Amino acid sequence: MDKLGLSLEQTEILYNVEYYKTLHDIETTSIPITGEATKELKAAWLEEWKWFISDGFESFTQVKDAEMYWYSAEELLQRIAKLSPQKPWYRLILLEAMLFDSYYPLGVEKDKKGKDVPCKKYKYLNNPINGLKKSKGDRSLNERFTGIYCEKDYVTRLRESYDKRMNELNETLKAVITSLSIAAVVRLLPSRPRRPLLDRSPLRWWVPILPGSTAPR
Repeated sequence: MDKLGLSLEQTEILYNVEYYKTLHDIETTSIPITGEATKELKAAWLEEWKWFISDGFESFTQVKDAEMYWYSAEELLQRIAKLSPQKPWYRLILLEAMLFDSYYPLGVEKDKKGKDVPCKKYKYLNNPINGLKKSKGDRSLNERFTGIYCEKDYVTRLRESYDKRMNELNETLKAVITSLSIAAVVRLLPSRPRRPLLDRSPLRWWVPILPGSTAPR
């Protein structure tokens, strides 16, 4: 098992870290009027996600009889400490957890035409007001998982570096797309007929020379 460069035990820790990131968001959700209903919907999503991870853990890891364990907050920190978190795998977990976006569709349903579409059960959570804000998630990871085995507020610096690289990539992609678009437009523009390149082999381009004419050059 070597998903994302992680061992089975490290992958298990990753899911636990993502769980506590989402749980922190639920516990600190404060929205006027619809706050309690939103928290209940988020909690329902987390429990369903947790079940999906547990149920599919063996299939995903491709390790026979692999079983997912969910740790208490204290047990999780103890488990992390036993796996040499000073090594790169721990920072990789923080990166993956930082990019983890909760409340995505957990299944499919049929639309009016009978086609499979993402389930809309948690659609209410997929907006800037009700969803998990990046800054809030990063702050949760910093508070719980940095300062011992990596620099304090490591996730904040990780986010800044990641966003910078993504912006650079986006600019590069824009330039590539612009170049491709220009090339496509040029191909669509009408062009002047070009004189074909002559194959000067005597058999293919043999033309009888008539009186008053010259041989092709």
